[in-house]
Amino acid sequence: MMSPPGVRVTGLADAPKLEVFSDPAKSQQEALSYLLRGQGLSNSGADGNAMTSMLIGMGVAQSGQLVGKIGEAFGVSNLALDTAGVGDSSQVVVSGYVLPGLQVKYGVGIFDSLATLTLRYRLMPKLYLEAVSGLDQALDLLYQFEF
Repeated sequence: MMSPPGVRVTGLADAPKLEVFSDPAKSQQEALSYLLRGQGLSNSGADGNAMTSMLIGMGVAQSGQLVGKIGEAFGVSNLALDTAGVGDSSQVVVSGYVLPGLQVKYGVGIFDSLATLTLRYRLMPKLYLEAVSGLDQALDLLYQFEF
């Protein structure tokens, strides 16, 4: 019988290290599944993709500072690594500004090999021109409202 899993927090307050654990020892993914849902990944069925997306998102979130430093070294401002989408359409996305007002995003599907390239150019303070190329292509004119 498995005892309840837990989260071990070590390190400094401004840079904590989190580790999911269980007894008997399981992979962190399996222990996290028990911690969050009360069942293992093998019992997840359709929820398996959602759990996988969440775990990838957690890993990506921890790489933020490193990705930003890499971007600075190559002259890309605000370089970020993130996840986007839900379910089977989840993607890992890298984005950054290569020129003032020109943002480039490149996303690759987590559960498929579909890639998407997005270019967004700021025409005016709240007006953008966005081109997307992937399975389909699109050219959009976007206006940003603030509430």
